[in-house]
Amino acid sequence: MFVQRLREYYEELGGQLRETPQVWAVLAVAAVVLVAGVWLYGRSMPAPVRVKRLAGAPSATRPVPSSTTTVAVDVAGAVLRPGVVYLSKGARVDDAIRMAGGPLPSAAIEEVNRAAYVKDGQQVLVPKRGGRKGPTGTGEGDKRQGDTRGQGRGEGGKLDLNSATVEQLDGLPGIGPVLAKRIYDYRQERGRFGRVEDLQQVEGIGPKKFGQLRDKVTCSP
Repeated sequence: MFVQRLREYYEELGGQLRETPQVWAVLAVAAVVLVAGVWLYGRSMPAPVRVKRLAGAPSATRPVPSSTTTVAVDVAGAVLRPGVVYLSKGARVDDAIRMAGGPLPSAAIEEVNRAAYVKDGQQVLVPKRGGRKGPTGTGEGDKRQGDTRGQGRGEGGKLDLNSATVEQLDGLPGIGPVLAKRIYDYRQERGRFGRVEDLQQVEGIGPKKFGQLRDKVTCSP
């Protein structure tokens, strides 16, 4: 029933359109106006801008500090935080000591040339007060060290553990520069050796190595 009425309505509408050609003319004009409006709107829109990335243009990156502008210095002895510190080229020994936390109250800081320039890979040793000064590693030009060839020798020509320099300790049998430095640091940090047997408390010196050293070292009171 509904379909039949819809068909009758469609046939009636079609007949009216055929009898009134003015309606078709109006529809045609409206279609032309619509198409023209769309075309004009499209021309008025700005053309998209294409951005080309230049080949080889540098990208933003964080600057990497050059290793040629810094030096690494090992600060040891009577300082608050012994260890390796990094300083700008042209820094002095005083700067290295400050970076290591500063000298301890027991430090014989007057024995260190704090005005000397530091070099990459250098070691700065801050001795404790009351002991003989060993090599402080404060750079070339520190002439207060003097001649130490006779220093560190005790009774019978034995090497005195409480006054020997790193170079003299290095000359002992089985002791290289690393162990010599450990013996020296042990003395600077813990005080004088009370007896020769205390040498075994240094890391790397066991009973066998101590047996090679027993008759060649002594401890001054």
